[in-house]
Amino acid sequence: MSTLLPLALLVFGADGVGFQAEIGYEPALLIRGGDYTYSVSIFPDFVDNFYLSHSISGKVGVQLPSDFGIRTTGSFSSSNIPYSKSNIDMEGVWLPSPANWVSHEVTVGAEAMHPVGLRARKTSVLLGVSIIFGKVKGDNNFYRHDPETDYRTYDTKSKILGFQGYLGLNIPLFSFDQFRLQVSPTLKGGAAKEQSVEGVPDDGAWIGPLTLSKWGMALGINLNYDGGKKQ
Repeated sequence: MSTLLPLALLVFGADGVGFQAEIGYEPALLIRGGDYTYSVSIFPDFVDNFYLSHSISGKVGVQLPSDFGIRTTGSFSSSNIPYSKSNIDMEGVWLPSPANWVSHEVTVGAEAMHPVGLRARKTSVLLGVSIIFGKVKGDNNFYRHDPETDYRTYDTKSKILGFQGYLGLNIPLFSFDQFRLQVSPTLKGGAAKEQSVEGVPDDGAWIGPLTLSKWGMALGINLNYDGGKKQ
């Protein structure tokens, strides 16, 4: 991540190039997609279509003489996806019940930004893309009536790989010295797909690879450090 500043200095020279760093927290409301939607209702409930994701991120980059900025990005995300589909099927008369999933993801990527509007030196448009590495784990629940009700639960873990692009704004709330507290409404789009699975029982079969949607909206808050442009 630290290679951006030397590269910018090499291309544009030291004059007019400024260092920037940022840390942030971002909750997001994302669409589940068909593979993780359990409901078979024609009009499914709101919670059947969406899930919550929470991310902690870090960004490092430079602002060029033209005010155009480039940054490398990294984040850790955690998501809960309750009342979802199973990713395995069982032989015989076993019927699936709703599964509950937890996703843990690491993303790395790049971001471009540029000031806009009347407050051109403060409000910025962001455009970025990230690669997603992670795991989805949870319980697969099954039941049968033969002749009494019997239950089984199998814990599985799947590696996932995907991408996500986003378009957003950094809107300043207030500044102190070289630090600025900002709010960031963001539109996101992408997907993460299962690559492998662990924990499938001998009398079961993986019905994947399932794909977890990464489309949705986020509203983050971040603390930005602006080192100022070198003169």
